[in-house]
Amino acid sequence: MEGWTEAATMVAQHHERYDGKGYPKNLANEQIHRGAMLIALADTFYAVTNERADRSYKKSLFSAVTLINGESGTQFHPTYVEAFNETVRHHYVTRKNMT
Repeated sequence: MEGWTEAATMVAQHHERYDGKGYPKNLANEQIHRGAMLIALADTFYAVTNERADRSYKKSLFSAVTLINGESGTQFHPTYVEAFNETVRHHYVTRKNMT
C-alpha cells in the first residue's frame, strides 16, 4: 500500500538480529531498520511478560530485563537495550520508589 513502505520494512525485519543470525535475510547491525530493532525489543518484552499459547503464565519484569540484557550485542543493539533499561528504570523502578 502506498505510504506504508517504512512500516512494511520494519515488520519484515523485526526478526533480524544485531549479530546477523536472524531471519529472513541475515541482516546485521545498521543494515536493520531502527524501527525493526525497536519492534523486536518490544515484541520480546511483551512475549515474556504476558501469557502465551505455549504457557499459561507470564514471567516477571525482572525475567524480561534479564533476558533482554543477556541478548545485548547479539540479538539486540546495545544502544537500544540501554534505552530500554532507562525506560524500565523510569517507569517501573523510580515510580515504585515514589509511592
